[in-house]
Amino acid sequence: MFGVLFSIGEIEDIARAITAYAETDVYVDAANVVIPDVKQKTDEGTSYTGRSFQPYAPSYAKRRRKNNLQTSRVDLRVTGHLLDNLHLEGDMIVPADEDVKKAEGLNFGNAHNKMEARPFLGADEATTQKVEETVAQKLEERL
Repeated sequence: MFGVLFSIGEIEDIARAITAYAETDVYVDAANVVIPDVKQKTDEGTSYTGRSFQPYAPSYAKRRRKNNLQTSRVDLRVTGHLLDNLHLEGDMIVPADEDVKKAEGLNFGNAHNKMEARPFLGADEATTQKVEETVAQKLEERL
């Protein structure tokens, strides 16, 4: 009988490393790329789709100026709490519990007060590419 003898121990080690990474740290590494990108784009007044946010309503812009907040671009920051408290929960990046309703209104629009949607919570192609590169690098480090 003729055959090839090989050990699968090394393959099993690689499979375990990939599985362990995929079940835990991959989400942390992705969030460490996406969250800063979301904050930067939002501060620049740009949605994750690349479009500029609709301007503030005149009444809201007036209120912002009264509170010494800029109005030249829509940055979705008053206190900073919403953006500063984005975090990873399982496999999703989410706002703090007290900010969920506000985030939904900003991201999808609010029919009640006729606020335009300002989709800030997402990842564009460039961010997705950065996530893929980061994950590949981190996985390579584990192997």
